[in-house]
Amino acid sequence: MEEMGKSNNLNGIATLLVAVMVLVVWTVFGPLAGLSLIGLPFYNNPRWTMLLDYIMVHIPYLMMFLALLFGCNKVMRTSLRMLIASSKRGIDWSAILLSSLFYVLILSLLSLFSLGNIEIYPATAAQKAIFIVPVLILTPIQALSEELFFRVIPARLVYGDNLPERPMDALPLIAASGAIFLMPHLANNEVVSATTAVPMLYYFLWGAMAMALAIYMKGFEAPIAMHAANNLFIALILNQEGSSMPTRSLLINRTPGYSDWSMLLELVLLYGGVFALLYLARRRKNG
Repeated sequence: MEEMGKSNNLNGIATLLVAVMVLVVWTVFGPLAGLSLIGLPFYNNPRWTMLLDYIMVHIPYLMMFLALLFGCNKVMRTSLRMLIASSKRGIDWSAILLSSLFYVLILSLLSLFSLGNIEIYPATAAQKAIFIVPVLILTPIQALSEELFFRVIPARLVYGDNLPERPMDALPLIAASGAIFLMPHLANNEVVSATTAVPMLYYFLWGAMAMALAIYMKGFEAPIAMHAANNLFIALILNQEGSSMPTRSLLINRTPGYSDWSMLLELVLLYGGVFALLYLARRRKNG
């Protein structure tokens, strides 16, 4: 009961302080810690360079997560679970399972349309195997940290512990979430190398639809699960040529088409499908 009481009295100033602290850790101390890997004596060894680059990219998110954990517990006086959960009874694991499995299934099916551009990544089994453990640890942390910072903290800052009843009641926050999510992705290779604004719209829509889904579910489990599923799929199964996430995945798409408008259709299908699936699951649960 004590933890629930804390959650019901989230302090806006405390939440803002945590947001500022996390931003500084992520953008200043995180990159400095990541760059320290370049000084390792075996960094220039071709066997380890790509793995160290992957870890370097994710160190700021690891530090972001630690800052979020500290800030929630010591400053906001609540827990990450209480911020994320759609119910005071705890995390909705069914929403996590349904949304992540559906996301991976649809993403796999949509990849069939690009079979002509997909090939097995040219690396040995050992070279690919060394990525598995770091990816399984760091990638979910990165996805969770982004969702906490770009979605959970802004929503709790604006609405505290009482999210709006419908996504339509939170359109300014939904639009702001899309814009906030877009900004740090502007430096991604997918955006820089594109010849149209499609990747920018993609990131904006991702952030906006993730917030809309969170408002609809009254919790952030589904967006977090989808984000983690997306990044794990890219890192382990099918990466793209020129991706900002360097990994030795099982497969690689040599001509990903970052300017292709089908990217937006794919995103709408993925989120629309998850909305429909969770809506049906909720109706069945309610009898």
